[in-house]
Amino acid sequence: MRQTATHRAVLALVCCPLLLWGGDARAATIWSGADLVVTQPDDTPNSVTDVLVAGLASLGRGFNGPLCNALAGDTCTNDAAQPSDFEFAFSGLDRNPVFAYGSAASYASYSFARYADALGGGVGGRLPPLADEPAVGVVHIVSLDIYFDIEITHWQFGGGGGFSYRRPTVPEPGTARPPARRGPCGCGRTGPACPRRPRPRRAA
Repeated sequence: MRQTATHRAVLALVCCPLLLWGGDARAATIWSGADLVVTQPDDTPNSVTDVLVAGLASLGRGFNGPLCNALAGDTCTNDAAQPSDFEFAFSGLDRNPVFAYGSAASYASYSFARYADALGGGVGGRLPPLADEPAVGVVHIVSLDIYFDIEITHWQFGGGGGFSYRRPTVPEPGTARPPARRGPCGCGRTGPACPRRPRPRRAA
């Protein structure tokens, strides 16, 4: 039987109910590769210390203030809205539970906010870490929907721009779960199977 454009559209909607809901089958990306230690020495401001995604996302720090994303146009000054295109959730702060480094896969359970707010105050308020207390958190690159762990182990107060943290790298090829591929009807092949279309009955 020859299918019309209307028939194909109806079959696509029946095959993938997500289209009716307006849902997005794409999953967030979680970085879980080997740890990388990033250090910006004291009294050495640098707007681009850690390039996470070339041309799009970086972390650095000016003379004072929070982290910044110079690749997104941040001026790396004492601006509480920085870093642009990033959200943070820190263990035990801003309504978040206490969690350990390595908890990025549980990102849906956390409350994310801009850097200064996630730490419980403005730029002039509490910034990590305390004297001997690293700040453990999860970072979200919003536009790319990437999550990764972070542990800030050093923060220079009073100007100078120094900081240090560790974070995971992008997993090596073959070690991360591949994203769902879309089948001919648009359903993810790694998710629930698409319903089989009934075969037309032969005329007796």
